[in-house]
Amino acid sequence: MYYKSRSYRLFNYLNIFFIAILAFLCVAPLLHILAMSFSSRDAALANAVGLWPVGFTLEPYITTLKDGRILTSLWNSVERLILFVSFDMFITILVAYYRRWIKYLRAGHFLYGFLSLRCYFMGD
Repeated sequence: MYYKSRSYRLFNYLNIFFIAILAFLCVAPLLHILAMSFSSRDAALANAVGLWPVGFTLEPYITTLKDGRILTSLWNSVERLILFVSFDMFITILVAYYRRWIKYLRAGHFLYGFLSLRCYFMGD
């Protein structure tokens, strides 16, 4: 049986404690923004909102969804996602094919370099 020393356990507890604090510090601004979005306008302008909404309201979300432009923007994002994911999958398959058969193809090195070059500029 493996025996964990006292110093090992103390280090483990302190490590978990500090990581929990860092995680909270990363999540707290996001919670504040979410609380601001659900708070009333007066509470937000008075800077009275912490991590919990003050004067809970859904008015900003209702106003945003009544405008049709947000749904159009959402649909544009979905269309681009479908288009570019399918295009990137096609390019990935081509690069994998050329990588496998590069020594047998006459222009294999050129095509592989050409198709791989877009990864540097497109952020894939």
